[in-house]
Amino acid sequence: MSKNLSLDELKAIRPVNITAEQAAHIMGATGTLVRFGLQQEKFPFGAAVHMEKQWRYYINTERFMAYMTAQDIIKGNENPEQV
Repeated sequence: MSKNLSLDELKAIRPVNITAEQAAHIMGATGTLVRFGLQQEKFPFGAAVHMEKQWRYYINTERFMAYMTAQDIIKGNENPEQV
């Protein structure tokens, strides 16, 4: 899946993970910002791992949707899958 999706489209299809570029498109940011943010552990929805000469990124769709809809900060919501 390489198409740039809207948040509503993402909610409808719910893939297991998305790319940094897809997350950036939804956030209205650049892929670079998302990748650097993941490398610096600034975002709660994914991880960046340095493997030999390059970085690899994982963005969990459910956690990303929770972040984008502020469900990750609503008190008492411990299950972001319920977005």
